[in-house]
Amino acid sequence: MRIVNFQCSQCGSSDFETEGQDKLRCTYCSSLFGIEKPAKKQNSGVIIQKGAKVTFGKNANVIIKGGLNIEEGAEVEINGNVTLIEKSADEEIASAKNKLKKIQ
Repeated sequence: MRIVNFQCSQCGSSDFETEGQDKLRCTYCSSLFGIEKPAKKQNSGVIIQKGAKVTFGKNANVIIKGGLNIEEGAEVEINGNVTLIEKSADEEIASAKNKLKKIQ
């Protein structure tokens, strides 16, 4: 396996072989390196839990990346600018709309 843009810190080689699921071994000097797995993508970058009371003031300029999950029972007031980078799944949006209808 060839890893692009990575060099062995011991000998400078860029040729590695996989060893197990989380290690690479340099084919030249046999140094062993651990591989960091990227974190799994989560639906919610921000979770506002039940019982929380959150106010985004009139001067707020907030960007939320990765989604927003507001649990039932949380109070959220938005007076400023809040930008959501990732849309929720259609099922979650439909569920939220049903909850809002019950509140109104």
